Amino acid sequence: MTTRRTSQRGRTATLACGAISEYEAPDLVPAPGDVVPCRRHGHCLVVPPHRERSNGRRSRTELLDHLERRGTVSVRSLRAERFSLRLITEAERAGYVTVDLAAGLVTPRAAARWSVPADHGPPTAA
Repeated sequence: MTTRRTSQRGRTATLACGAISEYEAPDLVPAPGDVVPCRRHGHCLVVPPHRERSNGRRSRTELLDHLERRGTVSVRSLRAERFSLRLITEAERAGYVTVDLAAGLVTPRAAARWSVPADHGPPTAA
């Protein structure tokens, strides 16, 4: 069974690019993982809907996913995407990102998605 979000006017599906596709009938709503027409890109992947957050805060996982897709980005663009300065600072302290204050850039560290076994050689993908 797939999770689908209900709107006032019908049913919707969230696309990977962030667009929302609205459908008149519930049985027409595509499942997450389906590729559907997109007004912005021609075709996009349907992603599972995110749970609504009452406080509007973004998580560290969302920050790392965003940086994984985009690479080096400005602090301003992260703020525009609702990532808090506190979250960016916590990610830097935890070693997930590097922040260049003079240039205003945030860069994901290469090892942010890697785990290192205790008594083994080089890192392996997590």
